[in-house]
Amino acid sequence: MMDPLQLYSAHLDGYQLTRPETMRLSKWIAADPKNADAIVGLSYLHEGIDSRMCLPEMLDELADAEDPELRAEITQSLGQLWDTIEETGRVSLDAAPSNTRNTAMWASLAAVAATVVVCLTGYALMRPKQPQIGNVPVAAAPSEAAPQLEPDATDRASEQPTERPARLVATIEASLDAVWSRDEPPEVGGILIQNEAIELQQGVLQLRTNVGHTLVLQGPVHVKLESAQRAHVLRGKVSGLVGEHSGSLEFVTPTAHVVDLGTEIGVGVDEQLRTLVAVYDGAVEVSSRNQPGGDKLTVLAGYETEVDHDGVLQDSPQRSRHNRAFVRTDEVALMQGAAVGQRDAEAQARFFALLRSETLLAYQSFDAASDGQLHTFGWAEPAMRRYGGRFIATDLTEDPTAGRGSLRMGPSSRAFANLDLSDNSRIADAELLSDDGLVGGPGTEIWVAWRSQATTPAHDSETFAGVSLTVSDESNSFETFVGRIHQRQAIGLQLNQGGDPPIRLKYPIDFDSGTPDTQTRDVDSELHQWVVRVVYGESESHVSMWFDTPIADVADQPPAVEQREMVPEFDRIRLALGNDVGHWLFDDLMVAESAEKLAEAAQLLAQPVAQQ
Repeated sequence: MMDPLQLYSAHLDGYQLTRPETMRLSKWIAADPKNADAIVGLSYLHEGIDSRMCLPEMLDELADAEDPELRAEITQSLGQLWDTIEETGRVSLDAAPSNTRNTAMWASLAAVAATVVVCLTGYALMRPKQPQIGNVPVAAAPSEAAPQLEPDATDRASEQPTERPARLVATIEASLDAVWSRDEPPEVGGILIQNEAIELQQGVLQLRTNVGHTLVLQGPVHVKLESAQRAHVLRGKVSGLVGEHSGSLEFVTPTAHVVDLGTEIGVGVDEQLRTLVAVYDGAVEVSSRNQPGGDKLTVLAGYETEVDHDGVLQDSPQRSRHNRAFVRTDEVALMQGAAVGQRDAEAQARFFALLRSETLLAYQSFDAASDGQLHTFGWAEPAMRRYGGRFIATDLTEDPTAGRGSLRMGPSSRAFANLDLSDNSRIADAELLSDDGLVGGPGTEIWVAWRSQATTPAHDSETFAGVSLTVSDESNSFETFVGRIHQRQAIGLQLNQGGDPPIRLKYPIDFDSGTPDTQTRDVDSELHQWVVRVVYGESESHVSMWFDTPIADVADQPPAVEQREMVPEFDRIRLALGNDVGHWLFDDLMVAESAEKLAEAAQLLAQPVAQQ
């Protein structure tokens, strides 16, 4: 039985592996990183010998050469190579040097010679020793100007070189919940050959090409590797990290050609055959496949561009909103860590999945390590401004990996999160802005959700605590407030109309609609879920709130309070506590344009990373 390297070497030379041999080789590669390195090293050696010392390759170069000096040099090399091979066939094994150093050199040369002989075999079979007409041999003229006779169809068929076996181009480094579109797909450590279809229905696959590039495929995806340096992306998303000293990396899509200039990039093809290119490091050149020789667009790190289904390039790249449109190699490592119970890895991977999902317009996780400045998006800088007694506490969830922390606030404290309303923001792209540049354009709606918990009882029955959608840091501004409403010791909705003294329209929740009077309830020490929907109509607006309704059910459940009033536009969210109200925790502040997207985001935050 051949050892794994002998078996793989035989495969490179054209031997067709059996299914048990393939499984044995794959398990051996996956067992130790050194084994995978040995496979890659053997591929390098085979590729180098095959491409540099194979006679058909040299003949191809001779046919294409136009420089007389180059043609003479190749012709001389061919003659020397042929003489060497013929001489090699007459060398006796007894002639090999006996000392150790020379023996190793002899073995290496013998291996090279053997490879060259294999290369020559296919060519020698098509190189007749003498010209033929039909099946009748004809003596060759001694002169160099031998007559060029046309063989018949039978001989032309026999002169075609045999098809060379497909070469290995990559190995599978990681597979995370990957579901292939074929039976018996390769496993981790498995090998992928040239032009083999790689089609996933879901999951993530990380590949290492035999020249050192790393590719991450995110299902659903369909890719073919033409070589270790050139990938055809037919559908779905692929990110590529160029290996050190590994040469170039190219991507070909139905409409575009992408060439790296030393980089980490993402390339995707959607259902309409549009190509998205995002650059994370270095730069790329993008050109249209429908316009050969046309303009090339250079895209730098931090920017992205599209090529439409007709192959039309954008005039200039656009700044990327974030750097997680594609699953990248560092995220694969986080997913692997999450799979073995690493909580920080789980939380980070969940955040990346949420960021990439485009479900939310803004999100604040209240990350403890960064004081709320990281693992958040959709806000103007800084991501959170705070005044008064407050700090980041533990996360408000039974699952400690779901988030990164919560905001703990004390009496008379305030915190502000200003929304990003710039031209490239998510909210601007969703066309939710009014003529004044605030959230609340006519015919739009917006959803805001958060969780809270009162950790100490209130000493003042008339004080407030909750969340406002506002345009000012002042407490008497025109705003929508939800929480423990002013001077009512009750949970509900409050519309502040501004003024001095301020006008406050209060709508407490009726917890028993079967009785004639409104049955209110004060905030307790339990964890509560809040959802607010604001609809800005052409002539009138209205606001609705849900209390302790699961986000997944909000679209199908009636609100706890709904009022049709003049609802103010807003550009920031304020979290605030009045005097002697005790301490509160706030967590998972989310902004979305629909209940469905809000529910999808909540699901992403709750489910295991492997299922995302």
